[in-house]
Amino acid sequence: MDKTRLFAVLILKEVLDGSRWSNRLLPEFRNRLPYAERGRLTELVMGTIKMKLRLDWTVERYLRGYKLSDLTPLIRNVLRLATYEILFLEKVPEYASVKEGVNLARRFGHRGVASLANAVLRKIAAGKPVPQEPWILHSHPEWLYRRWAAAYGQEIALSIMEDNNRPSNFYVRVNTSRISPEDFREKLRSLGIDYREVPELEEALQIFSFREELADLRGLFTVQDLSSQVVSRFLAPDKKRVIYDLAAAPGGKTTHVAEIIEDEGIIVALDRYRSRIKTLRKRSGELGHGSIYPVVGDLLKPPLRALADFILLDVPCSGTGTLKRHPEIKWRLKPEDIPKLARYQLKLLERASGLLGNGGIIVYSTCTLEPEENEGVVENFLRNNPEFRLSENADNNLKGFMDGPYLRVNGIVHRSDWTFAARLRRKTP
Repeated sequence: MDKTRLFAVLILKEVLDGSRWSNRLLPEFRNRLPYAERGRLTELVMGTIKMKLRLDWTVERYLRGYKLSDLTPLIRNVLRLATYEILFLEKVPEYASVKEGVNLARRFGHRGVASLANAVLRKIAAGKPVPQEPWILHSHPEWLYRRWAAAYGQEIALSIMEDNNRPSNFYVRVNTSRISPEDFREKLRSLGIDYREVPELEEALQIFSFREELADLRGLFTVQDLSSQVVSRFLAPDKKRVIYDLAAAPGGKTTHVAEIIEDEGIIVALDRYRSRIKTLRKRSGELGHGSIYPVVGDLLKPPLRALADFILLDVPCSGTGTLKRHPEIKWRLKPEDIPKLARYQLKLLERASGLLGNGGIIVYSTCTLEPEENEGVVENFLRNNPEFRLSENADNNLKGFMDGPYLRVNGIVHRSDWTFAARLRRKTP
């Protein structure tokens, strides 16, 4: 039996019919496969999660007398996986997808279930039906499609859904405290690893050919999406200042800030969870940073007394800008979650603002497409806090990311997450 497909079904069961996250499970199973099979496992899992609605719609057309919910979670995901291969993986022969799907159904069920899988998958391979509803075609919840169509227009909403079903670019950030971007690029060339420079950020690189040899450069780079790197640059912190990162774990932005200030300053990295702070501390140590001081604490009751010169507040959000990398979010998010999150985010921004000194800068950022969580929160905050104003972008290299006073990273253009950020300054009396 194909172990890669078997692992894919086990992961899908935990993600689509449980509460686990694909980015946590995939590394566990990838490490049990030959290197050449790891990319295939990722494709099968991520593709099936992304296309779940389309796959379920397709399977149920041929389940005579049954609903998908009548089947066990394992069998549901066997059918989803095989249907994904049939509809979207042209290089995989259809007979192989059907055969392996039947084998998996037999392993996780019985002879009758295997016969059912055989009949359904053969009909899917012969018919390959195409839904007319755009949200089913592109596999997104109807409410989310309609929300985006209302906010951005139907054409952009369709483009967002199409793009969410593509893979993200793979970005890394050079650890400039240990090596120059030029010397790091030379090391990549010597290893035969293809890359592309990002004009706006000299420390950012898009990697095309991920190879095992990249592990040899541990400590010289951080895997970090372009959208996240841009936010740290937008903060534009000065050296020898007090900087708070108030939702710091797992530490990508925190360590980037340390590199921007060349470790000259004090960075207090706050997070609610001790386990996440432990991860941040380990990452900071691997990168060789001495300016980061991890602290366990709740932002609504922060264990901090001194006022900061710069604050980075990357708030918990709906995550609708990260669906290329975290597609299960769209199957778990509910419409009523968004206004609840916006109210919570405003509370966090209000509390964080009290930790900022006169003339200081706070950057509020999200990875969501929802206006209520983005400019909606900022506008409400400014109405309630006249001592703050929107501050100008201080990094000329980021002009291409600016949308009026706000920073927006377009996930379609950069094949990255979508990011929103606002730079706010406390007025000096």
